[in-house]
Amino acid sequence: MKRWILRKNAKSIDDLIQEEVAIPEPKTGEVRIKNFAVSLNFRDIVVMKGTKGMSITRDIIPCSDGAGEIDALGDGVKNWKVGDKVVTQCYRGWTDGKITANIDLGLGSNEVDGTLSEFFIVKSDQIISAPKTLNYLEASTLPCAGTTAWSAIQGNRPYLFPLQKGEKVLILGTGGVSTMAMAIAVGAGAQVYCTTSQENKIETLKSMGIKDVINYRLDKHWGDTIYKKTQGVDLVVNTVGLAAINSSIRALNFGGRMSIVGAMDDTTEAFTESYLMMRKNNILFGVLTASTEAFKDYIHFLDEKKIKPYIQQIYDFNNAKEAFKTASYSKNLGKIVIRINHQL
Repeated sequence: MKRWILRKNAKSIDDLIQEEVAIPEPKTGEVRIKNFAVSLNFRDIVVMKGTKGMSITRDIIPCSDGAGEIDALGDGVKNWKVGDKVVTQCYRGWTDGKITANIDLGLGSNEVDGTLSEFFIVKSDQIISAPKTLNYLEASTLPCAGTTAWSAIQGNRPYLFPLQKGEKVLILGTGGVSTMAMAIAVGAGAQVYCTTSQENKIETLKSMGIKDVINYRLDKHWGDTIYKKTQGVDLVVNTVGLAAINSSIRALNFGGRMSIVGAMDDTTEAFTESYLMMRKNNILFGVLTASTEAFKDYIHFLDEKKIKPYIQQIYDFNNAKEAFKTASYSKNLGKIVIRINHQL
C-alpha cells in the first residue's frame, strides 16, 4: 500500500514523502480502515511546520481526518464489524462531559500516527459510525473541523448554552471550521453574519444562507459595524485568535458569548475591551473539537437536517503535496479533501 510520511523534525512541505509498505495488521483492540478520503486542517499545517508546540521527533503518518470502511478487526473487538462505514475521532480519551487531562495529542501527531494512507490502524474506540446522508469525501471533513464547528456553535457538551432558533451569529473567516459553523448555524435557524477580506466570496457566502458579510480589511471597525447592524450578536465564532478579541467583544450583545476556536493570528495587542466584556456580562469559552458523544450528536444533526459540508477542492492521493499547499493558503473557502485511490 501507499502512504505519506512526515519526516521527524519536519519544517515544510519538502518533509512530506510518499512510500510503499505492506498493509498493516491490527493488534488487540484495533481495527484496520480501508481509507477512501482524508480532509486537511490548519492543525495539519501546524504539525508540518513544527509550530505551536506540535513539532514531531519521529516519522509519522500525518492527518487526523479519515473516512472509510472497516477492513479487518483485531482480537477483542466486539462493537464493530468488517464493512462498517466509519469516520475517525481526532482525539482519544474524551468520551463525554468535560474534557480531561487524559486526552491524547490526536491522530497525526508525535504521539499517534494519522490517516494519510490507503489503509490505517486505529484503536476501536477512535472511530464513529459515519453519517448516512454523506459520502466518504463529505464525511472526511467532520472529525476535526466539523466537530470544532459543532462545539463552537452549541457549546461544549452538556450544552449549557446551545444555539437557539433566531439567534444572531457572527462567524469570522471562511475556512473549513468557519464554513462548517455557517452550515450548522443556518441549519439551526439562526441569523448568520460573517467576515471576509475578499469581495469575490460575498455572493457565494450569501448563497449559503449568510445574511450579511463584512470585509474586515475595508472596515477596521467591523465589530462596531456588526453591533450597529444587529444590535449585538448572541454568539461570535472566533476562528482567528487573539487579534480579533477586541472587535469580537464590540460585536457581541449584552449576555452574548464567544467561542475561541483558532489561533491562526496570534498578533499580540492590548486587551482593551475587558471592561466592556464585564459590562456586557459576556461569556468566552475555548473549543477543542468535541467528545465522542458530542460527535454523535453532530452526526445525528447532519443526517436530520441533510446538511452537506462545503468542499473547495478535491485532490488525488498522489497529489497530497499540492493539497497541503492549498490548505496552507489563508484565502480558502471551505475544506480541502484528498481522495484515496480506491474506487469511490
